[in-house]
Amino acid sequence: MATQILFYNGKWYPSDARPEFLNFEFFVYQHALHYASAAFEGMRCYPNFAKKDGTLNLIGVDIRIDRLFRSMEYACLKLPPNPSRTWEEFSKGFPKLAEKYKTVLKGKIDRKAVVEFPYTKGQVKEFILKTILLNLESGFLNPDDGCYVRPVSFRGVTKDRHLGVFSLGHSVDFLLSVKPWGKYLGTEAFEKGAPVIVAEEGSEEYNRQHKLACNYLSGQRLVNFASFNHFNEILLTDATPERNVLEGSGENLLFYCGGNKFVSPRQENKPILPGTTLKTVDQIIRLLGGEITYRDIPLKEIMDGKFLGAAMTGTAAEVTPISLVFDPKTKKAVEIPVATEIKQLQKTYLDLVHGLEVDTCLKPLQQNLILEIKWNEKEKL
Repeated sequence: MATQILFYNGKWYPSDARPEFLNFEFFVYQHALHYASAAFEGMRCYPNFAKKDGTLNLIGVDIRIDRLFRSMEYACLKLPPNPSRTWEEFSKGFPKLAEKYKTVLKGKIDRKAVVEFPYTKGQVKEFILKTILLNLESGFLNPDDGCYVRPVSFRGVTKDRHLGVFSLGHSVDFLLSVKPWGKYLGTEAFEKGAPVIVAEEGSEEYNRQHKLACNYLSGQRLVNFASFNHFNEILLTDATPERNVLEGSGENLLFYCGGNKFVSPRQENKPILPGTTLKTVDQIIRLLGGEITYRDIPLKEIMDGKFLGAAMTGTAAEVTPISLVFDPKTKKAVEIPVATEIKQLQKTYLDLVHGLEVDTCLKPLQQNLILEIKWNEKEKL
């Protein structure tokens, strides 16, 4: 039976391994388990349909690693630049108070004991590539199917198995896994459009600008509600009276206005994750002569049928059309056509990531996004 290979803290293990350090106590006191101190990413590898020789196309690995590092810094898995700035400003501005409370203030943290993510972006990239290759070698991955890559950085344990929200003394562990991956919202939704429901409460969860585990608690709560009620996804709105749409539980939103013009929710100062797939779709639209603008989109525009098409974009969702929106708060529902332009955008995106022939103007984008990977049986890792 083919064996899955997992990466953990600088080493690779078969999935059935039982490392000596992995005991029950080690599991129980993981900081991330109690306090959600984790950042992660998602990446796709697509089979190269042009070469058909076992080559895989890893999509946008560098921009996703960049986002992982931004998320880690936000969550203090890595320290931001000049982390002592506030203390320096305080002690310089109030030297007598700094001296008076020195014992209390400096007793909170031993800076020499602070633990940070230990790897560089270049090392993370090497780990990802080798993990994919090892799973191709073991037979766990079939190059004809492609795969999904999930890197996770998280706070682990201290030597004394400390519990508490403060986390800078906890280990920062790094886990990598790869697995086969189909259509995230299902083949039927991908082809015919997904029915979605609107969240009744507005979101002000500005952490969502980063890809953090804690953000997905609200997302999973809402998408569980949607799925239990037979909808594929849920649309989040802001907390304003206009209820401007934001994103799905794990996707950015795109709306078609006609005339090769698209709009997407404005991201500045909004609880929206800047999506790497949306950035690619944005470039496809512009390079092919279309227009895309970012602005507030009141829910009423959608429910009044102002748009000729809609889609969700994301690493997992790719470009999935939206065909139905139901708002339980106003008890209104609207069908949205699965526009030819949305289906063409979907096809162009898939052609691009599979390495197929695309319009000449898209070839530089395709080359920048794709990192080709191929397992050579003559080479042992």
